[in-house]
Amino acid sequence: MWRWLRTLFAPREAGPPSLRAVVAPLGDPYREDLGAKHMERTAEPCSLADIFAALQAARLAFRPRRHGFDLVASRTRVMKVRVPDTARIMPGDLACGSEAPELLLDLALAVVPLFGPLIADVRFAGTIFVDGTRDRRALGEEAAQRIQAIFRRLARRAPISFPILVDLARRMRHPS
Repeated sequence: MWRWLRTLFAPREAGPPSLRAVVAPLGDPYREDLGAKHMERTAEPCSLADIFAALQAARLAFRPRRHGFDLVASRTRVMKVRVPDTARIMPGDLACGSEAPELLLDLALAVVPLFGPLIADVRFAGTIFVDGTRDRRALGEEAAQRIQAIFRRLARRAPISFPILVDLARRMRHPS
């Protein structure tokens, strides 16, 4: 249902939703450049069982698979997550499906205790910094505001897309 939106405004280098480990900012405006990008780092690998425990601790519904799992928000809202090696998983190894982009924020919040601060590349909302200090509501609000800015620009060009992007912004704010 959403695939046609990619052709309208997504940059060519946009890939599937993903997570990347980053260095947390110090919060000192005199020592940091506010416009600088987050510096990527290598996180400690964990197993698929560790991720399942983190998902259970975060009270997320999921279905285990042989090489990953499915995050489930409802019967129709499912994000498939696959991993190449179930014994040594890094944040970048989590191959997330793009059918339910709002579930990437839930996944990022659940695995922050395992991997540390992360950048979530959420389709249509861009990159969102997740370090566990903000809850799901605040992260969803930030993503929804970014999506609303996009659909305001897009609504002028393609009015048919307006209801679809309004629905996505609503799901970013309230995933259920």
